[in-house]
Amino acid sequence: LPQTQLLKLASDPHREVRLRVAQRLAPPELAAMHTDADYGVRELVAQRLSPVLMPTMMGDPDRAVRMRVAQRLEMPALLRMADDAEPEVRRIVAERLPVPLLLRMARDVDWRVRWEVTQRADTATLDAMRHDEEPEVRQAVQERLADNVVFMGVANG
Repeated sequence: LPQTQLLKLASDPHREVRLRVAQRLAPPELAAMHTDADYGVRELVAQRLSPVLMPTMMGDPDRAVRMRVAQRLEMPALLRMADDAEPEVRRIVAERLPVPLLLRMARDVDWRVRWEVTQRADTATLDAMRHDEEPEVRQAVQERLADNVVFMGVANG
């Protein structure tokens, strides 16, 4: 279908139609669907939307959509997602943040986020995490330091 017809179908009452439209609509026009009522449509939009427009979806009410956004968002907007309500979103942020910024997430309330931080953290961050309350996090810190994976404050990976 031509883009003009697809645009008309973007507000169709049927979810399946809007999903197909979101798969085929050109990225510039796709931005209009970022507030669709269906989370599946918004998740597809988050997969295809231009990175420049991704910050418009950071506050989406659905966790799965925000996870997709966190997977594609660029700095500095990615840093703002470090405070997301969902640990799964923050874990993705910890996987993608530049190493020097990981210290900010080293005290996250969820141990899985802190564990993810240990996988890429520099020596200073690992030192700050040595006495974490969670045994799995402490073990990950000890293993990273013992394996000499971290040199001169820069994580290798």
